[in-house]
Amino acid sequence: MAIFLLFLYHASVPGIDVEIMFGGVFLLVLSKATVFSGLKLSGAKITVACVFISILFGLAYGIQFTRRTVGFSPIITFATGGIGFCFVWRRQLTGSLVLPIIIHNVANLSVVYTLT
Repeated sequence: MAIFLLFLYHASVPGIDVEIMFGGVFLLVLSKATVFSGLKLSGAKITVACVFISILFGLAYGIQFTRRTVGFSPIITFATGGIGFCFVWRRQLTGSLVLPIIIHNVANLSVVYTLT
């Protein structure tokens, strides 16, 4: 039962809340705050906000807090920042959060089952 609940959680919650926060709210606010019109990358409009969102996404995963220490992993930051850029690129290409949410949840499931 616990494995099923873990599966259900990782198949839904993380991708939904993180993509709504980063690909929805943060991207909208930062896009309004910047004036650079952006460049086209394979059909998607990439702005300063998109790059900043990718960096924030990487830092959100690359900085780890424990009770007494703060850790930083450049490898995790760079890798998840790149993944975040792919998510925001897909968001800009389609104008929808549905595919980034699905991809995020599939990626989370693959990590959970690789580590368990």
